[in-house]
Amino acid sequence: MKDVWTICMALVLLLVFGGCSSDTEEQSPVLDIYVYAPGKPTLTRSVIDPTEEEKKVNSMTLWVYKSSDGSQLGSITLSGEELESLNSQNSGVYSMSVDNTFARNPEPVDVYVLANVSSTNTGTAFDAIIPDKASLEDAQFNGGYYYQFVNGGINKAVTKLSDEGLPMSGVIRGKMVTNKNSVLHITDANVRLVRDISKIRFVFSSLNTINDFLYIDEVKLDANMLYKSDYLFLNDEHPYYRVGDKPVDKEVILVEKLKDATGAPQYVNRNADPRQYAYVNGMDESMYEAKIQEGLDKNELTASPTVYLPESNKRLMGTVTYHLQSKPSDLRTAQFMMLSGDFRRNQTWIVYIYYAGSSKLEISSVKVTDWEDGGEWNHDIHNW
Repeated sequence: MKDVWTICMALVLLLVFGGCSSDTEEQSPVLDIYVYAPGKPTLTRSVIDPTEEEKKVNSMTLWVYKSSDGSQLGSITLSGEELESLNSQNSGVYSMSVDNTFARNPEPVDVYVLANVSSTNTGTAFDAIIPDKASLEDAQFNGGYYYQFVNGGINKAVTKLSDEGLPMSGVIRGKMVTNKNSVLHITDANVRLVRDISKIRFVFSSLNTINDFLYIDEVKLDANMLYKSDYLFLNDEHPYYRVGDKPVDKEVILVEKLKDATGAPQYVNRNADPRQYAYVNGMDESMYEAKIQEGLDKNELTASPTVYLPESNKRLMGTVTYHLQSKPSDLRTAQFMMLSGDFRRNQTWIVYIYYAGSSKLEISSVKVTDWEDGGEWNHDIHNW
């Protein structure tokens, strides 16, 4: 009985002193990193609203390095429920453990973030431990789902999102860190994710007073417009696009023959004045998008599946092949050209193509949204 009492007292003392020891134990320092997702758009689009898919983050890895010598402080890899806040609230705070030495003497850091990047999605995959940040600075997309036209015989652009989502990246450099009660914060900075892909909507219409119907057979992008690789991260020298040095030396199909639900060729919807849907210089881009959407809802316009393309420093141009119902074997072509001098990442475009009864198609294009983030804390309300 005495032995039992001795054992019980020993356990009680162990619990008491063990509890006291844990109460006085120093809290491990962590660095909080704020990440913002690409903004949610204000306008819906035809057929279904794909915006949740276009902005969803399915997986994400963060790397933190000292700005002074480039050594890695740590990394975080996240997926599933860990990204719930980022997907539902467009922002999230992620805590990374750091050592006591850095916590006592914090210094500026560089933070790199990749989302939805994998060997199957972009041809590139990374381990969480990358001791040299130069490996991230020099990393490129060079294959996978969104670059499938680069390698092999496939020469079609992507018109459907992969299950992994759109690849995104974000980086901040040289930002100071402050320490408050063992919780470190990056001063006045957060990481904004940016889609590394842009999209084009091709929209068509025809005049309803002519006794004929317009059919679109194909839209092709010229050779040497895109590149076989693009860099994941922008930098001060390349703030808008950062492409590789090897162009895609073949045409890329953007739009295949328009067909209806049964698979039969589909003629382009008609209206009394196709020119009313052409972009007019000075028009507010978001209002123009709303106008196009209204025409689609009224079945006065026809849209092909959305095209997702990597960035380019080129002014994109290509060929539209079409025919009239009255002359099915008389295939005609028209050239299209994007308005601005480059096709930057994180943009959305509309190319409007219409037939008003003349001998050729009329074509106009407009960059609906430039995804400049408007600063580190605010995002463009028309962000795709």
